[in-house]
Amino acid sequence: MAKFSYRREEDLELVLCKRSLLSYPRHNHVSVAALGFVLEGSLELVTEEGSRLCRAGECFALPPYAAH
Repeated sequence: MAKFSYRREEDLELVLCKRSLLSYPRHNHVSVAALGFVLEGSLELVTEEGSRLCRAGECFALPPYAAH
């Protein structure tokens, strides 16, 4: 079963997701930066700059309004 945790402060949001097979449509995070940590498994992050595979132990950051 997937587990989600979401936290938003003034200029930053943090989403923790465990055991998820979800795929989200292209979107952005309005006026906040997004910070992600891959705790297990992997995820594919697709932005205007291309595609990146993020594996367990890696992190990523997205600036405000960056479509992904």
